[in-house]
Amino acid sequence: MKMIDEHQVKRLKKMGYVFAGIMLLLIGYGLGARGKTNNTHKESSKITTKKTENPKVISQKQVKDFLIAYYTKKDLEENRNRYKTYMTDPMYQQEKSLEEQPVNQTYKGFVVDYKFKTADIYIDNVNHVALAKVYYTNTLLSEKNNYAKAQKNVSNEATVRLTYQESKGKMLVDKMESILLMSSNQEGSDYPTFGVSAVPKEQQNKGEN
Repeated sequence: MKMIDEHQVKRLKKMGYVFAGIMLLLIGYGLGARGKTNNTHKESSKITTKKTENPKVISQKQVKDFLIAYYTKKDLEENRNRYKTYMTDPMYQQEKSLEEQPVNQTYKGFVVDYKFKTADIYIDNVNHVALAKVYYTNTLLSEKNNYAKAQKNVSNEATVRLTYQESKGKMLVDKMESILLMSSNQEGSDYPTFGVSAVPKEQQNKGEN
């Protein structure tokens, strides 16, 4: 009887070991499958994120941030380091040359304290173009640094067409033109028709300054 009991005990122990081994295998397989599912989900999420992040899309915020940097300055040239990050290198060099022209240097120190107020922005992501009607103010001085008889908070408007180009992995302003906006003739359209202004940009700057 004692031998039978010992035999049964050994048998039960072996069965227990086998059962425990099977359970460990099942648990290991389950954890492995779960980890694989999580990794697959993460990879799928990364792919989805990459698809939704399109560097060629121009946003309202992107255009507005540029306009704020461009139309807010204490004086001519003071804001170069701020608007530079939004422009391609050729566009930045062109803008510097424009500011250094005698017609614009004449008004340096007399037209100051530019402040961006607001802008109506229309974006065409097919052609990478943004149209903006900008509202800003500035101060007119009769003598440099003399605010005694200054005309403060003079209201100004400017309408520009910004052409964007992909550079350094993002969309940057590659061309800036003065334009005239007109109401669209198409019913149900909120995008205006427009014509390029016959006034060169440097002359328009003179009128604004």
